Amino acid sequence: MCGFVGTTNKHMCSLMLDKQAHRGPDAKQYWADNSYAFGHALLDITGSGQTQPYITENNNILLFNGEIYDSADQNDTAWLGKLLDKYGFNPLNEIDWHGAIAFFNRKENTITLCRDQFGTKPLWWKWDKKHFEFSTSLKSFQGKVAKPIDRKYIVNTQYFGSECMWENIHKVPPGGLITFDAKHRGKILSNRNLWNYYLKRNPKNPPDNWRPEFQKKTTEQVLKVINHGTNNRTALFLSGGLDSNLIAAIAKNSNKEVILYTCGYELQKGDIHSHDFFRDESSMALQTAKELGMPIVKVDLSRDDRTAYGKMWVSETHYLWSDHNRQAPRYAMCKQAAKDGCKVVITGDSGDELFTGYLHHAKRLERKWCEEHTRYLKESSWFPYKTLTNDLLWNTFFSDLLHTSEQNVLAIDQTAGMFGMEARVPLLTQRYAMYLWNNYPTKFIFQQDPSLTVGTTKYLARIGGKGIVPEHILNRTTKVGWSSPWDNNVENIAERWRLRDFELLKRIG
Repeated sequence: MCGFVGTTNKHMCSLMLDKQAHRGPDAKQYWADNSYAFGHALLDITGSGQTQPYITENNNILLFNGEIYDSADQNDTAWLGKLLDKYGFNPLNEIDWHGAIAFFNRKENTITLCRDQFGTKPLWWKWDKKHFEFSTSLKSFQGKVAKPIDRKYIVNTQYFGSECMWENIHKVPPGGLITFDAKHRGKILSNRNLWNYYLKRNPKNPPDNWRPEFQKKTTEQVLKVINHGTNNRTALFLSGGLDSNLIAAIAKNSNKEVILYTCGYELQKGDIHSHDFFRDESSMALQTAKELGMPIVKVDLSRDDRTAYGKMWVSETHYLWSDHNRQAPRYAMCKQAAKDGCKVVITGDSGDELFTGYLHHAKRLERKWCEEHTRYLKESSWFPYKTLTNDLLWNTFFSDLLHTSEQNVLAIDQTAGMFGMEARVPLLTQRYAMYLWNNYPTKFIFQQDPSLTVGTTKYLARIGGKGIVPEHILNRTTKVGWSSPWDNNVENIAERWRLRDFELLKRIG
């Protein structure tokens, strides 16, 4: 992980980078010419000292935050530089990678900004008719002015696609590939996405004995992500959920020192629970660790800590995500993991999206809640609508992955970044997603296990994980995740919290 910036206002470059020095505490470097200045803050997890801005063999300038899992070179940045020099961005459709890219082609005088297909790493850009800027952190942009808050953000404060709460600041959407005229700065020459190149889907019904193949592919992808690049101590956040437990069971056989982290809660009499099933899941995580023979650290979160950590999260990220309270458990675990010397954080994020783990997935299957959602997608300016098919269930599944998953992985990236750590999501890679989509029909992925009463059962992961995931996790009938016992989704309370977050950001913008 790292932080990087670029600007036409050269005297602001160092100030912009200083605002996100926590993302790259190990080194800092700059490059400038008469028109542009670029800055990079390095988190060195490989020991190779991959300093940037990187000058390629063709004398182009590359900034990269992320990992190339298919790279044969220890220096992912150098490998990527050679690729972009020779072939441009098209090969990024066919490799496994997480990240954000800024590439200054000096011969063509263009700057291209790009994020991986799932938007696992952040990248924003700004054009105010005076200066062109881009950054991996919203905190870097100076003098931000908040847009008038829209009702839809009060209901659920998540900014999709290229949307942002700040005037003149835009997010590069998941899979976005935006090329700017470097001479005219903010002029967009092309606005494409990587999805249109290679998303092909022609799944057939899997054989009855599909489970061994599923386990093989899942194990390969998880280990590829965990083992890549770093010899440092690695943290794995473990709840009582299926996804993190599946990853933990596989991570036991990695070649890294993996420490499990879970969060417990200080319960207080009189708390208002948003759902009856909100509970402390740390006991389930501790049981998993014992069965796997892996070390585990339990972090206890008080209600006061929840409030303090949540406010710190908003103040440090300048980002809105649902409400800040729900980031507190991850904040607490990241804080402890960094103290313990971890530089990489592994999470089970996106399992709910890939394996259909939300209640609305079951409802879409049962009640065919698809048509309205599909119409919305076709009207979205950023969404890769060419990927949509006649399978309405698939369309909603795919959109949910791009919408919800991006918000979750951005949140953990921002949280880990506060403590100088890199966040990785092993389930959310291009090859693994394509494996699932091309081998399992939509109704197979969405199907419900009639023996369970829970709203949706993650059929693929639950059945496919047998023999790997501990039985006490496979057999559970409830699911919570990282929500704390004090989270409250009652509409009037949630909206009040979100308005408070918005007002806080307006003051510090």
